[in-house]
Amino acid sequence: LEYRIEGISLKGLKGTVPKSESYSMHTFRFGSTIDALDRYPFPRTGSLLDVSWESSSMFSPAASGFSKIFFSYQWFNSYSTRHTLRHQIRFGYADKTMPLTQQFSLGGESMLFGTREDDRFGRQLLLVNVEYRVALPFRIIWDTYASLRYDIGSAWPEPENIRFIDMQHGIGAGLALDSPLGPVSLSAGRSFIFRRDVARTATAWGPMVMYFSLGYPL
Repeated sequence: LEYRIEGISLKGLKGTVPKSESYSMHTFRFGSTIDALDRYPFPRTGSLLDVSWESSSMFSPAASGFSKIFFSYQWFNSYSTRHTLRHQIRFGYADKTMPLTQQFSLGGESMLFGTREDDRFGRQLLLVNVEYRVALPFRIIWDTYASLRYDIGSAWPEPENIRFIDMQHGIGAGLALDSPLGPVSLSAGRSFIFRRDVARTATAWGPMVMYFSLGYPL
């Protein structure tokens, strides 16, 4: 159970949207996490479930309360001491009154290859990841892992905007070390979309994006 009191200040750096505003917000959250992983980090078997429901009342003439639900489930299967498959699905849904500061974000190394952190926001979120990881037979100081991952997902501002043809795809590869300070990861990936033209379906690719991280994710 969680109860939060926040002071929100929103300022647009460019253009007129979103407009600048300030308000206070009281939020109640009920959630549960079930961790059945065999080890962390770099689990080989098991699953991790995270679900929550959140409701808020805003004390501002310009804002109203909102509710949202979030679901995340990932599971791991190993087929030898070195080869592991990870699957993950994330889903989020909120009503139309949820403000920008509380919306689901999509992007970054751990969510969608080829995008940057907080690449897009939305009141609805759907993300699916499939990753293959292998423990290398040699060590670069610490235990070393190589991985390939495929992502597909998107975030939408309104339910009526949801179209699966608009979902963004990402593909990438990485190298990670199991250091005493937490995982050290270097990876790269690109995103792409399938664009439907008049006569055919074309593929549009984004730029190559490099990532580096040190430590445990928040």
